[in-house]
Amino acid sequence: MSALAEIYTIPQEQLDFRDTIRQIAQERVAPRAAEIDEKAEYPHDLRTLLAEQDILGLPFELEHGGTGTGTLMLNMAVEEMASASSSTSSGSGAHRPDSRSSTESACRTRT
Repeated sequence: MSALAEIYTIPQEQLDFRDTIRQIAQERVAPRAAEIDEKAEYPHDLRTLLAEQDILGLPFELEHGGTGTGTLMLNMAVEEMASASSSTSSGSGAHRPDSRSSTESACRTRT
């Protein structure tokens, strides 16, 4: 594999986590997508599920209770959620911190 190809290779651990997120999106979110849009209410039970699966912690560093996987993994998660429900993906993507203002106290108040 060339050095350039290695730079753009997504680690298997992240691909596996993406597959888990895809499964959650297809099995738990997609069947409710129309209902979620019709009610125009954010599904708090799905938010709890996303938090339990560490999906809401993707953009945060380990020391702030996150996964430390960064924005690439967050973007992959939002993409998988959007394939099932754009409303739910918008909510999960809204937790992306602004690196210019992500202080320790701001990260602690994310949930």
